[in-house]
Amino acid sequence: MSGSPIIRVEVARPDLEYIHLWCEATSSGLMWAANGYVGTELAAPDIAYEDFHDFIRHLSKHVGDGATWTDLQQGDQITAWQAMVRLSDNQGVNT
Repeated sequence: MSGSPIIRVEVARPDLEYIHLWCEATSSGLMWAANGYVGTELAAPDIAYEDFHDFIRHLSKHVGDGATWTDLQQGDQITAWQAMVRLSDNQGVNT
């Protein structure tokens, strides 16, 4: 699964360096997705959910308090809360 990421989360763990997050329009509504990476290799999480709360619940297992969040469309560092707002208000939805 690979969409155009709108947020990058730097987690800096040995088994996971960063996660790309995005939202896509589907025939049944919206889908939130994430791909984790170590270098250029795909790693967990590699997820997609049609329920935002389930998406965040799964994502929280991989992201700790020290994570750095970046809005890839603006290039700005943002807070985790700003990232959740950005994802939940459908900004940057891939169609």
